[in-house]
Amino acid sequence: MLLGADARREGVVSVRDGRSLGFAEWGDPNGHPVVAFHGGPGSRAMTLGCEEHADQLGLRIVCLERPGFGLSDPAPERSLIGWANDVADATHALDAPEFAVVGVSAGAPYALACGAQLAVQVRRVGVIGGLAPPQVRSDDPFVELLSRDRVAAEAAAREHFEGMAADVPASVRAMATRPGPDQAVYARPDVQARFERTRREAFRNGVDGAVLDLLLVNTAWGFELRDIAVPTRWWHGSLDPIAPLSTVRAATSDVPDCELTVYEDEGHAIGFTHGVEILRALGSRVT
Repeated sequence: MLLGADARREGVVSVRDGRSLGFAEWGDPNGHPVVAFHGGPGSRAMTLGCEEHADQLGLRIVCLERPGFGLSDPAPERSLIGWANDVADATHALDAPEFAVVGVSAGAPYALACGAQLAVQVRRVGVIGGLAPPQVRSDDPFVELLSRDRVAAEAAAREHFEGMAADVPASVRAMATRPGPDQAVYARPDVQARFERTRREAFRNGVDGAVLDLLLVNTAWGFELRDIAVPTRWWHGSLDPIAPLSTVRAATSDVPDCELTVYEDEGHAIGFTHGVEILRALGSRVT
């Protein structure tokens, strides 16, 4: 059963160590391939917030689930940079030898890792409201806790996600009560339904995948942004409460061939509000 009304197909592919990765596809099967990475917690059910526009833009969007989410098998010993190997295997199985990658929020580090590790295959890197590397977020309370007490940080992450998984609808409704530029978007019934669907699927097999994912994106990634060898386009809201713009500017200031587009007075939900223009720009760069 397809999880999203506009998804063309979904399923699993195998990677080199025998694990399965879940995926869903939107858009034109013969279109420019764009491999997309969801936020945390997330799943193939909703990655970008704008997948439904893929067909009209001539794109083939492939949403891959990281280990432990949705249909993807767990990989408790995985690393963030090791995701590039999973992507190489999955895209080979899905007959996409060259592609763009795009990551949203906590999916951004994984897109950037592919830009650093898979330059032969990856044509362009896109980031939507992405997290900056932890070394420029040292004042983030969770980054600070994780740096000095991993056990306590893991316990806090587990408590957080177990509470979310115990009442997914309430966790989604709570998003619409937080003041700020995203409130109106997160209050939309269609957005609420999509977040509820993707969170239920994210926690299909428990919270272990979400816990490890949070730890990985908040510790050293295993590469530097200057290692990215392909053109990068980063879209960000000036008032993003999850990933402050100041940290993004600090992280990308010396990255070659990185273009930062800032949406003034907007927050973290820019995939919903600017999806068409983002996908059009990303698609036009896939050559």
